[in-house]
Amino acid sequence: MKNMSNNFYKDNRKVMLIEPPFYRLYHDQYCLVKYPLALGYLSGSVLKNTNWSVQTYNADFNTKKKIFVPENDYISGKGFKRYLSSIKDFSLPIWNEIKNSIEEYNPSVVGISAKTQNFISASIVAKIAKEINPKIKVIVGGVHSTMNGAKVLDCKDIDFLSMGEGENTLVELLLALEKKNELSSVNGIIYKDNGKIVVTKPRSYVEDLDSLDFPLLNAPQVLKDFETYPKEAFGYVFASRGCPYACTFCESKSMWTRKVRYRSPENIVAELKQMYEFGIEKVNFDDDTFGISKKNIKALNNLMHDELPNMTYTCETVVQLAKDEDVVKDMSHGGCTATFVGIESGLVIRKYITNMTKSELLTILTCMMSTVASTVMAVYVLALNEIFPGVAGHLVSASIISIPCAVLLSKLSFPELDEPETRDINPVMEQDQEKGDAIKSSGAITALIEGGNQGVKMAIGIATLLIVILGLKGTVDYFLGNISLPGGSVLSIDKILQWIAIPFAIMLGLRPEEWQAGAQLLGSRFSETEVSAYFQLAGMQSSDQPIFSQRSLSAITYSLCGFVHIASLSIFVGGMSQLIPERTRELSALGLRALWIAFLATLGTGCIAGVLAA
Repeated sequence: MKNMSNNFYKDNRKVMLIEPPFYRLYHDQYCLVKYPLALGYLSGSVLKNTNWSVQTYNADFNTKKKIFVPENDYISGKGFKRYLSSIKDFSLPIWNEIKNSIEEYNPSVVGISAKTQNFISASIVAKIAKEINPKIKVIVGGVHSTMNGAKVLDCKDIDFLSMGEGENTLVELLLALEKKNELSSVNGIIYKDNGKIVVTKPRSYVEDLDSLDFPLLNAPQVLKDFETYPKEAFGYVFASRGCPYACTFCESKSMWTRKVRYRSPENIVAELKQMYEFGIEKVNFDDDTFGISKKNIKALNNLMHDELPNMTYTCETVVQLAKDEDVVKDMSHGGCTATFVGIESGLVIRKYITNMTKSELLTILTCMMSTVASTVMAVYVLALNEIFPGVAGHLVSASIISIPCAVLLSKLSFPELDEPETRDINPVMEQDQEKGDAIKSSGAITALIEGGNQGVKMAIGIATLLIVILGLKGTVDYFLGNISLPGGSVLSIDKILQWIAIPFAIMLGLRPEEWQAGAQLLGSRFSETEVSAYFQLAGMQSSDQPIFSQRSLSAITYSLCGFVHIASLSIFVGGMSQLIPERTRELSALGLRALWIAFLATLGTGCIAGVLAA
C-alpha cells in the first residue's frame, strides 16, 4: 500500500463524508433532521488544513420529510422488523439516492460515521462506493470502529478505520494518500496491508478544542441539500468532550476517555452568536455530561446571560449535578430551560439504598415508574406531535407534576414509621468538579470492576424478571383464550385490564362516549407500555372524527406519561434487587404496590391537566 499505481488521489482531491441511513429504513416518514456534528467538525478540519474539497451528506435526511425520530426508536418491535426488512431491500429509493449522490460528487475518498446500530447500512454504503469505483478509499470512523477495532475490517469494502477523534486523523490520512506517504506514519488508524492487519500508534486527543472550526461555519458550502434543512437542525453544540463516569451502557469512555476536555466559555459563546445570527434561538448541548466543571459552567452562563439574553438551551447531565443548587442557579441564569437525567441514576444511590426504610424504597420505586426518561419522551412526541401541537412541553410538565403526586401517594400508602438513616445525607461526587480530572487512580480499577459487576448484575436481574413476568402473562393468556366472549373475541389479560380501567376513565373526567376508548388506552399501557398506548391515541385522534375532546386529550396524554406497565417491574424491581439482593423479598412485595401508586399518581396528573385545560 506504500506505492500507488497512479495519481488518482492527487488528481481528484475530493472527500465525501456520509451519515448512513438508519431511521429512514424504519419507515418512509422517518428521517433524522439534524446536521451530524461529527461530520461538521471533520469537514471543517479538512478545509482548514488541506487542499481537498469536501461534501457532507446526511443520507438519513429526507428532503421531503421533516420528522425528527428519536435515537432510541430502534428498540420498537414493529419498527425493528421493518428495519431488518428494509436493510435487505436494495430496491428502496434510499440506496439509489446514495449511489447517485456519490456518482455526482465523484470523490476519491468516502468517509462514513458509524454507530453500532447503523453499521450494517454503513457497510452497504461502503459497498456502493466500491461498486462505483474500486479506487475509492473507504474510511469508517465513529463509536463502532473505536470500540470494535480490527474486527470491523471483516467488511472487505472498508479500507481504513479511524479510532477515536477523527479531525486530525482524517487530515493526515488524506495527505498521505495524496503524497503517497507511508500509511503507517498516520496515527490512529487500522488497515490491511497484503492481508496483514496494521494498527498504528494511538492518536492523541485534541487538547485545544477552541482550535476546531464551528460546524455551522462551513455547512452552507459543504452540506448536501443545505437549503432544505430547517434551522433547528443546526441547533446542537458541544461544550466539552469526555465524561468522568463509567456507566456500563455508555460508549463515551471508549470514544472520548474519562478525562474531560473543555472549550473556553468565550469560544462557545462565539459559536452560539453565529447560530443566533443564523436564526437559531434554542440550542441543545450534546455533551455527555453537561456542567461537570462548576467554574466553567458559571462563566459560560454568565456570558450567555450578558451577550445572548434571548437564547435558551437544554442539556443532559447526571442527577448529582442536577440537584446541585449552585449549578442549577447558574444554568437558569444563562437560559437553561430543561435538564435531562437518565434512570441510570439508580446506581448513584446504591450506597444508600441498603439502609433505606421500606417507605423510602417504595417512594423511589413509585417515582421511577411515574416519570419517564428524556429519550423515551421523544418517542411520545413523535407519536403525538401532529394531533397535539406543543406536546413536548406538556410531557415535560407531566413528568414533573407526577413526582410530588408519587411522593404524596406513596407516603399515604406506606407512612414513614421508622427513623431514616439516610436523612440529611447528600451523595458525594466521585470527582473534582473544578478540575474535571478522572477519579483518583488508586480507586479507579476498583470502581471500574465494581461498576461493571453491578451493571451486569442489574442487566441479569432485569432480564430474568422480565422473562418470568412476560412468560407468566403468556401462560395466563393461553388459558384465558379458551373463554369466548360475545362478538367472537376471546378473554385475555389485556381485556380484563381494560374493564378494570373503565372506572378510572370516568374518574379522569372523560365524557361517557370516551370512556371505552379511554379505558382501552389506560388498560393497554399496563401490558403493552405507554408507547403503544400513545400511538393508539394518535390513531384515534387522526381519524375524520376524533374520539377525544381537547380537554380529554390533555387529560389522557398526561395520564399515560410514565413507566406504568408490567415491564417496569422487571426494570426497576429486578434492577434494584441486584444492587441490594438481601432485600429482594421486600422489593418484590413493594413492586406491585409501587406500580399501583404510580398509576394513581399519573392519573392524578391527568386530572390536574384536565382541570387546567377545561
